Amino acid sequence: MKRRCWIVAGAVLAIALACGIALWRDAQVIKWQTDHMPELDNVLTLAENRGADWATDELLINNVDSFRKKSLYNKWGEPTERSASEKEDIWILSDQFRLIVDYDGADRIERIVVLPNG
Repeated sequence: MKRRCWIVAGAVLAIALACGIALWRDAQVIKWQTDHMPELDNVLTLAENRGADWATDELLINNVDSFRKKSLYNKWGEPTERSASEKEDIWILSDQFRLIVDYDGADRIERIVVLPNG
């Protein structure tokens, strides 16, 4: 009986440890993504100086399209506007440009694009 209690306690401890490692890993991924994401001011500067397509390309080169919704919110704050769908966020960069992000079902970025307002 005592041995069975030790086995159960060991199994519970192993499961708790595995969950803790998974949570820690997720937190590290979000931190890394946030650290390697350009600021919105930088995106706006690129759009103003080189055009919206260039700014979009820079975001794609920096692999922002592989990040998560939570990383964007941590770095850029809440979106300026929301569409009718929960799967799209809009950040107004200026009177001239906006950043639109579409998400998949797992809140990963499906599409990110800088567009002129119009």
